[in-house]
Amino acid sequence: MFQALAAVPSIDNLTVKLAVHLRLGRVRTYYELLNLPFEALLAFITDHDNLFTAEEYGILLKIHVPGRDIPADAQDRMREILSR
Repeated sequence: MFQALAAVPSIDNLTVKLAVHLRLGRVRTYYELLNLPFEALLAFITDHDNLFTAEEYGILLKIHVPGRDIPADAQDRMREILSR
């Protein structure tokens, strides 16, 4: 990751590189969550409830991913976890 950032000439500042690296890591994690089965996603939310906002987690449930089943009560179950 840092090698790719080092290749960008306009990014000289280490603080900026680190911020970009952290942001890209957050984006990568978010997209990896799309591939989790619903129950695994709930487990992730339980352990990382503050990593993303409730709205961001809710959007994950709305995106259609082939082969991933989202139960009808998914939003309610997620809200219950996030309200703790």
